[in-house]
Amino acid sequence: MKSFIKDVVVTFIESIIILAIIVSFIAIPVRVVGSSMEPTLYNGYLGFSAVFKKWLGIERFDVVIIESDKTKEKIVKRVIGLPNEKVEYRDNKLYINDEYVMENYQLNSTTEDFVISLNDNEYFCMGDNRYISKDSRYYGPFEKEDIKAVGVLVLFPFDNIGLR
Repeated sequence: MKSFIKDVVVTFIESIIILAIIVSFIAIPVRVVGSSMEPTLYNGYLGFSAVFKKWLGIERFDVVIIESDKTKEKIVKRVIGLPNEKVEYRDNKLYINDEYVMENYQLNSTTEDFVISLNDNEYFCMGDNRYISKDSRYYGPFEKEDIKAVGVLVLFPFDNIGLR
């Protein structure tokens, strides 16, 4: 009996360590809450996001998982501006450093005009459903440390499985 209990305890501890390594370095579970990323991600979607991709580089238009003191919870947003860039929306068009940049994903709303200049290590992130999204327009820019993972592999609902 002692051997069985010891095996159960050891297996439990090993499982916790493996889970901690996975969540810290490989992937984190994601549950989409709210409609700020529609039509890309809908409320209730479940999946995983790649932690390791953050270290390979964060690119414009990546979908990212953010957690910071500003947000108090994990949020899912899209990277719009990168460090040391001037981000501007004018007449519902994106300009980076005064050059027009076409957004290559389907938005669910228009974007009000604004201009912001980012510093080193700052990212400007927004939801795709701009009317309701609490994002960098509300919280301000996020730092790289606030971005916990990149991309979302949707696993549920089953008819929407895929990488976003």
